[in-house]
Amino acid sequence: MLNKKLFKICAWLVVAVVIIYNGYFYVSPSITVENHSNASITESRIVLPSSGLDFGFIEAGSSNTLYYDLAQSDGQIRFTFTFDDGNEVQGRCGYVTSNELNQRTHVIIEQSKQVVCKL
Repeated sequence: MLNKKLFKICAWLVVAVVIIYNGYFYVSPSITVENHSNASITESRIVLPSSGLDFGFIEAGSSNTLYYDLAQSDGQIRFTFTFDDGNEVQGRCGYVTSNELNQRTHVIIEQSKQVVCKL
């Protein structure tokens, strides 16, 4: 009888942890960098008003998603991408608002190495 109750308690704890974990990623804002170019990105950095995200190396045809803190100052998103051929692309796109839940920003590097942002 005690083992059955202990098992139920443990099962509910596991379910609660899974729900909280997935809920965190649901409400946390994120930025996804999609590299549709034919060149690998050796360095990729996105600067938010109150923090920065280093996406690191992104192969051609790949993507990377990072989540960031809800507590941001309002402001633009700035980016810098360095390609394996030495070319660098810098610019601004999108806007961050403090405590914006579930914000999903996609930064797409096209084959021409032009950057397009989709909110």
